[in-house]
Amino acid sequence: MKTEKQIQNSILRKYGTKAMMRLFRQNTGGAVQNGRFVQFGVKGQNDLGGLITVVDIDECGCCGNKQWHKPIGQHLGIEVKNKTGRPSQEQANYQRWMLDCYGINFIARSLKDVDDMLDPIIDKYESWSSGLAPKQDGLVEKHAEIDLTRHELSTLDAALSGCFASIKETLETDKNMDTIKFFIRRIKGISEAILKIS
Repeated sequence: MKTEKQIQNSILRKYGTKAMMRLFRQNTGGAVQNGRFVQFGVKGQNDLGGLITVVDIDECGCCGNKQWHKPIGQHLGIEVKNKTGRPSQEQANYQRWMLDCYGINFIARSLKDVDDMLDPIIDKYESWSSGLAPKQDGLVEKHAEIDLTRHELSTLDAALSGCFASIKETLETDKNMDTIKFFIRRIKGISEAILKIS
């Protein structure tokens, strides 16, 4: 069984040098500097954190064309655990906070877990950056409002994915009903927000 450190290193080797994202180790703890104790990091924060560029595409409601939307930066957090590791209460609280802010946040027990979450996002970005996305000259103002709505839906969708992943993780580990109920309420709130936007 791979250790958490080995899993972290494999993730950083693959994703740490991607042009469309920044991923780095996030340390917590404290040290004595110049005779006084200095604490660094946030309790419960993810092992790996950074930013990822998200590009969305859909069929435009006003003209029927495939519409590629302006890339946005989204916060990314990955909590790394081995096959038997469980998140602490502080880590669970941090993940809830991140999902409430519509960040992309999940637990990874292997490199494949990260591949499954990030590869679809990276594929869209690489299509956009390689020029496969059609040019939309002259449509910027026309699509400005649609762009904003799509961005809102995209962030809500990412939050939903994080909630479902957290419920699955909880069911596979400690089966804490309070945690499951929290994410169910969160899913209900996100679903209501999606209905209002769409």
